[in-house]
Amino acid sequence: MDVGIKRMPVWHKTRAYILENFGFLLMCTVLLIGLLIGASAVRAASHSEDGQLNGIASSFIVNRGGMNFTSVMLKSFASAIMFLIAFFVLGNCNFGFIVIPFLLAFRGVGLGTSLGYIYSLHGAKGLAYCAILIIPPALLSSLALVLAAKSSMSFSVQQMKKLRRRSTQNTGVKYRFEEYGKGCLLCLLMLLVSSLLDAGLNAAFARFFVFA
Repeated sequence: MDVGIKRMPVWHKTRAYILENFGFLLMCTVLLIGLLIGASAVRAASHSEDGQLNGIASSFIVNRGGMNFTSVMLKSFASAIMFLIAFFVLGNCNFGFIVIPFLLAFRGVGLGTSLGYIYSLHGAKGLAYCAILIIPPALLSSLALVLAAKSSMSFSVQQMKKLRRRSTQNTGVKYRFEEYGKGCLLCLLMLLVSSLLDAGLNAAFARFFVFA
């Protein structure tokens, strides 16, 4: 009896946390599923595909190693901001909440595929490359995109609810849009920091990784 009573508050706290952060946890799960799909696709690839992707992965590493700080930063920022722009636009659409999870999962698939192939082709050295040069900025950019996707989902659902009510009242709409815009700007700043981190790590450590 006493043990059961002591465990109850922990369960209630856990349940309350999940309910309070359901949107964030859902988007994290979607991204993780995409990442696992991408990593699993590496194992399912045929030998001919392995050869092609080996060349792509090796070319990716060599090209990044030869790029300067600014080039890496701009390339990293450009690849991530496209998702942020898409989330922002979809958040303003009535049916955008349907597309947002798939777009976030697609981002996860791309990241999972990249990490999976570099590791499968280069083993421990590839794992070290991913751990030092790819994963740190990827974690920050992924967090930014998860937050953006969560905010866009919420805002899109609000648009749908308003459409279903067919309400002509705009009370609070401007305020909610301003909050939505501020959230997206914060995510934009996080992506910028992620790009700077990506470029900094590449400049500092890429020269230590030479793949035959």
